[in-house]
Amino acid sequence: MIDEYILTDNVASRWVEHWNRRDIDGLVAMYDDTLECRSPFIRLLIGLDDGLISNKSDLKRYFAKVLETYPDL
Repeated sequence: MIDEYILTDNVASRWVEHWNRRDIDGLVAMYDDTLECRSPFIRLLIGLDDGLISNKSDLKRYFAKVLETYPDL
């Protein structure tokens, strides 16, 4: 049986590695096609009125805008 903590830690570590390298394609590839991401920042940064991302194209656009707006993040 795979230890869920190790699996979760691995996914989180990979996500942070992609983020730190500014590898938006790598980040987006980690998400399933049926993703849902909700945040007030989505409305603010990419103008989706409901603050909901439900496809990889919008997720990629959101990550790019976050990195453009907050380059030291």
